[in-house]
Amino acid sequence: MIRLSIGKFSETIFSAKMTVPANLWASGRATGKSHTANEINRQLDEIRASALSYYRELSAVRDGVTAEDVKNLLLGMASGQKTLLSYFRTHNQNCKNQTYYKLKPNLPKNAHTTK
Repeated sequence: MIRLSIGKFSETIFSAKMTVPANLWASGRATGKSHTANEINRQLDEIRASALSYYRELSAVRDGVTAEDVKNLLLGMASGQKTLLSYFRTHNQNCKNQTYYKLKPNLPKNAHTTK
């Protein structure tokens, strides 16, 4: 598990998707000079470097960067994107609000849908 903290109030925890032998783990790093310990520490350093890089990029663009924002970038999750379903809902709502439907009182009630 990775704990990502930004400032005093923004913290998140997520899985690094790594397995570490219990006898190698101490204080957040793998101990020893074995190949396994070095590989684990290298991967942890890469994650840390990526998190710092993403934080710097986001901080340059806007204020109020949260740990959740950095986590989403680390995991490749898009934030703020609309789904196709939300586009259809917006489109249907815009069609209902158009004046065409308000000016034609004899329009059948299901004219905006197809079967």
